[in-house]
This record gives sequence, structure tokens and C-alpha cells, in this order.
Amino acid sequence: MTRQAQRGADTLRNLRHWVSQAQGNPVLTEAWKAIAIREAIDHVWQLLRMAQQFPTVTLHTEVSAALRVTLPSVLLEQVLANIILNAAQAGATHLWVVAERTENGISIALQDNAGGIDEALLRQAFQPFMTTRKEGMGLGLAICQRLVRYGRGDISIRNQTAPDGLSGTVVTIHFLHENGGRDGDNSSTG
Repeated sequence: MTRQAQRGADTLRNLRHWVSQAQGNPVLTEAWKAIAIREAIDHVWQLLRMAQQFPTVTLHTEVSAALRVTLPSVLLEQVLANIILNAAQAGATHLWVVAERTENGISIALQDNAGGIDEALLRQAFQPFMTTRKEGMGLGLAICQRLVRYGRGDISIRNQTAPDGLSGTVVTIHFLHENGGRDGDNSSTG
């Protein structure tokens, strides 16, 4: 429990730091490290208590245990947590996560089967205070976009038919290779 509390405190501290950063190029510091993507997904799923809070949602992953991306320590987990919660709260019964090395970096796609988003709202998905939920503040995707950009990446969202044939939404995160950075490459496979 103490470890989870510390990790939660670290997440909040880092989130405050990243959100308060001025726009511009991120500075590589010792807080950046190689993150195992599959491990981050599994940790977020457990941290959010998805099996207890949303027992009807099934997670499907196609992510190599060796696939890594170099980022600030909990940035990826913060972004994944928001996207996973959005899908569950929208009524998804399945969530597919696929991560792979691309020609110029790492791509992570999270696909749900929650019915998709109205096209007019989809174009505004990353605008602050844009929400479709009564209890939502509309900051989640805006913060995700800021965090992903801080990590030298890009994030997009679109409607797409899910593998089970139902309508859904796919959020794609792409982190570029880092040439000349701390490790010379923003991804690795073992």
C-alpha cells in the first residue's frame, strides 16, 4: 500500500510539473527512463482497479514485453489511465491496445467499442473543457495531448470499427525516435 501511495504522489507531482511547463522543447533529465509499455498498461489496469470498477470491460493487448519508450517516469501511465477511463466510462465492453515499433518511433493504439464520438465533437476532442459527460470536466484529453507533446509525441483520435464489429473510437499515440538524445533512440525491443 505504501508503494502505491508513493507512486500516486509521484504521479500527481509529475503531472503538476508537466502541466505547468511552458510550451517548447522538453529538457531531458534523469527523470526520463526506458518504460516497458506492456508493464505500464498492466500497472494502470490494476491501479485503476478496472476488474472491480468496470468488470464488464475486457482488455486485449498486442504489446511485446520488450517494447520500450523513453519518457518521464509516469507520463505514459498518466495518459493511458485517462484514455482507459474514458473508454470505460463511455460504455466500452472491450478495449484493444496495440503497440509497435514504426519506421520513425513507437505507436500505441487504444481502440474501444463504446459507439464512437459525434464527428463535430471529435474535432474538438483536445479542446479544454470539452466533455460529453455530466460529471466530466473536459480536461483529460487536453492534458493527455500536452503530456504526449512534452514527451516528443503526438496524439490523435478518430472513430473506427472495433475488432468485434461494433463502432468505437481509437486513440493513437506516436512517440518519435530521439536522435541525439540520452540513449539515441526513443524505443527499444529486447
